[in-house]
Amino acid sequence: MKIAVDLDDVLLNFVDPLLEYYNSMSNKHFSREQMYTYSLWKVFGITRKQSEKVLNGFYETDSFRSLQLIEGAQEGVITLSKEHSLYIITSRITELSDITHKEIEKNFPDVFKDIFFSYNMHKRNIRQQTKAEICRDKKINLIIEDSPEYAVECKNKNVGVLLFSQSWNISLSDGIPRADNWEEVLEKIGQKSF
Repeated sequence: MKIAVDLDDVLLNFVDPLLEYYNSMSNKHFSREQMYTYSLWKVFGITRKQSEKVLNGFYETDSFRSLQLIEGAQEGVITLSKEHSLYIITSRITELSDITHKEIEKNFPDVFKDIFFSYNMHKRNIRQQTKAEICRDKKINLIIEDSPEYAVECKNKNVGVLLFSQSWNISLSDGIPRADNWEEVLEKIGQKSF
């Protein structure tokens, strides 16, 4: 089976260091639990343009260059790669391509067949394929995703979805199966519960 995996907050912890960065520069105290959406401008009460500046500033930090693995992710994808073809589909901006490839090679050497960069809601004016379009074109059977918007979009295009539980997707009740951790991801894929 061909399985796509999202990168940030499915394989690597992106939100916690981003919040630390934003809190330190703005003297705020946002926590992961307050992240009810990945639309940062809504959570932080700032404009979209300001949220782009926050992200661009974060991309320049050592914290971004040394994101930590989500617990169980490394072992999980190594296990999956023994029976499935794995791909990464990330909505990171393409300007981060080099660092993204280096992170993947460092943490998951020779596990993923390819990395695809999809549409990013923070860069509205750049036309790229959506995750659902990439899944369709590459004949991906399943995507492991944490964004409720991308998950629903993939489901609506008849791509299997396994929602990786995060605070910003907890209210989604669209019949999409979810996994709270990588142990559950392996279990659900093994049972074909998606």
